[in-house]
Amino acid sequence: MPHVIATPAGAKSAGFKDLKLNWRSPRLRRSAVAEMAIFFLVLAGLDYGMADGHRFIGVAPHPCWLIVILASVVYGLQTGLAAALLSTAFLLVGNLPDQTMDQDGYAYVFGLSQLPLMWLMAAFVFGGVRQRQLRERAELQARLAETTEQRDVLAGSYGQLKGAKELLEVQIAGSSQTLSAVYRAAGGLDKTDRAEVIAGASELVRAVLKATQFSLFALRDGALRPDITFGWDARTSPAEIGAATPLFDAMVRRRCLLAASNPEDRAALDGQGVMAAPLIAPDGGEVVGMLKVEQMPLQDFTASAIGNIALLCEWIASAYERASRFAVISAGSMVDAETSFMSPHFFERQTAYLAAVADRAGFEVSVAEIAVEAWSAASPRERRQRAGWVAEAAKATLRQTDQIFAHGSHGHLFRLLLPNTNTVDAEAVVGRLVATLRAQVGDRGQGLAVAVIVRPLQSEGGGS
Repeated sequence: MPHVIATPAGAKSAGFKDLKLNWRSPRLRRSAVAEMAIFFLVLAGLDYGMADGHRFIGVAPHPCWLIVILASVVYGLQTGLAAALLSTAFLLVGNLPDQTMDQDGYAYVFGLSQLPLMWLMAAFVFGGVRQRQLRERAELQARLAETTEQRDVLAGSYGQLKGAKELLEVQIAGSSQTLSAVYRAAGGLDKTDRAEVIAGASELVRAVLKATQFSLFALRDGALRPDITFGWDARTSPAEIGAATPLFDAMVRRRCLLAASNPEDRAALDGQGVMAAPLIAPDGGEVVGMLKVEQMPLQDFTASAIGNIALLCEWIASAYERASRFAVISAGSMVDAETSFMSPHFFERQTAYLAAVADRAGFEVSVAEIAVEAWSAASPRERRQRAGWVAEAAKATLRQTDQIFAHGSHGHLFRLLLPNTNTVDAEAVVGRLVATLRAQVGDRGQGLAVAVIVRPLQSEGGGS
């Protein structure tokens, strides 16, 4: 019966099974059998070729002592006993000596059994000691295997715990970054400039929804037209949504939120995105546009994301409405809100007035248009900064009667009205303004390309 080493208390609860040590095998090892067979064949050959053929029965110590001791010491008790029995068979089978006249039966039997009994005793002693060593080694190996398994389980548990910790750290860091990004994007929505509102809305959608591709549409001329896009290829862009499409009906007429997780909504989306929601102005209640998410990570497409897109649309629609009202108000204002120069709308009225006064009083009025092409792609913040540079230069070079106007919506075009100034003098004034502007900009202004057009106001027939 195999010997069983019990596992320590609690090992079963950890998933370990009892380890069985088969150190008492009923079969001899093949190597031991082969070694003993070779030994006895060599010994028989030596006996046949060199001795008298009586199998070294009179030799002391007998050569079989070697195999008995080696087998017992190397392989243990079972192999040692087998070697002792084989040695006895090699010595006595067919080789019994004759009983002498002075020997009785007991003495004869004792003489025959003396050497085999000594071999058996040696096998028991040396083999028993070796067997104990083998048993202890098997127990140590079992404990080592058990300890190794426990170590592997603990290492696996530690790895899982470490992975969970790292995942939590990433989630916490991601939440912190998301909150920071949302805060920054929210600041962009709290603006009155439409371009800044659009930029803030784009950043807010990326921060909250983790969208990798989305489009913001504005309702104009009876269709939803793409206003801003993110993640689209330069060669492609989302198509406008006509009034006859199911998506337009869902957004503008039914004003419902669509998600690709809903089979009914998938038909309205028609493969154009995973989520879409209308932009509804909070005050008037009319639909001003649509936010459509074309692509986003699957793990972020959750019920929470569907709720968030509705909140985002309310937020963005409110900012849109505020920016639109400000644009309407600014259109009739004398001062441009972004640059603090006189507005383009007021330029039309002022040129008509000056043209009439100049015709009656008989003096010339010159108009200068200044274009800084390198500033055409500036952000709203950069436009305000550069308008400050122009204002400083104008303050240092223009006369009190000269007026500067904003022109266009990109912050790189300006107009000057120079009363009682001919075109030659106007060119000199504009030259001083451009030189002062370059000095105001500093090193970046050395290669600043400035285009200037100077013409008399009267040549426009009293208008601009």
